[in-house]
Amino acid sequence: MVGASDGLLSACSIARTTQRQRVCVTSLTRSAKTRSWRVMGVDVGRKRVDAKEAAAKMGERDLGSFDAVVVTDVMCATSGTPGSCALTFEGEDGDGDGSDSDGSDSVAAACWREMSALPPQSLFSLMIAFPTPLTGPPFDAAVVEDSDVVQFLSRDSSKPGRGRDDGVECWTAVSTEAFAREMVARAPLSVDGKYNPQTAEYLAQITPTMRDEVLRLLRGSCGGGTHGIGAGSVPAPVHVASQRWGNAFPSTPIASGGGGSGPGFAHDATRAFAACGDFVGGAGVERAWLSGTRAGEAVSEALLARGGRRASL
Repeated sequence: MVGASDGLLSACSIARTTQRQRVCVTSLTRSAKTRSWRVMGVDVGRKRVDAKEAAAKMGERDLGSFDAVVVTDVMCATSGTPGSCALTFEGEDGDGDGSDSDGSDSVAAACWREMSALPPQSLFSLMIAFPTPLTGPPFDAAVVEDSDVVQFLSRDSSKPGRGRDDGVECWTAVSTEAFAREMVARAPLSVDGKYNPQTAEYLAQITPTMRDEVLRLLRGSCGGGTHGIGAGSVPAPVHVASQRWGNAFPSTPIASGGGGSGPGFAHDATRAFAACGDFVGGAGVERAWLSGTRAGEAVSEALLARGGRRASL
């Protein structure tokens, strides 16, 4: 999602953009009469919440009218998950379903339907912090081949701008698909159609296993060989936290964007709607960035051709 968003914003530099952080969009309504989108949402702070529940508890507010909508997160169309929202059409676009005048699905409607039907591909990540930098592991990032729990491990503090004055070093791990499937089977993403939040109790089923496996991998990488460093070089962590990613890496791109072999984004110029990201362009941050860039260019060109003015996005 980040790669798609970065590419999108770079390509949409012609548009008038306003950032509204810590807001959850609850509904998107396209009006054929005004040729604009009405966006409703709720203020949620830093929490990840179910949009419907948040709207019922806190009340929706009007976030404004916009010329175009671009979706970069497949979970927007997945009911019962954080960030999900409703998509409706008013006026000549069809009786609320976004169909074209001949009764066929519009690109926007077909794309949204495919997004909602995409099977979730969950993964878990772990942040683990040590009191001092680890000198033993001879790598900053590694693909793990001999673990049932962790498939990728990286020294997060080695990234530009991630160093800390207090000397604490952070590492990030990504779970295997098999481990995630096993954990989600025990603790599903939703229960009775409602979002199952990532409470401390929920994550207590995940964190210890991933923590122990990361420590095993790091200590194993320090022992013997040319480095000659023993297992004791990896101290006890000072902080550990896990995170569930409900639809982290969709394995099959939706057909609306070409199924991984087409343009890599979906665009309905009539309704000023687009979708981009790895769920449209294919897995990988590079494809996600290209998907966002191409979607942004297409939307920008369409808006300029339509009105010849700076647009709101």
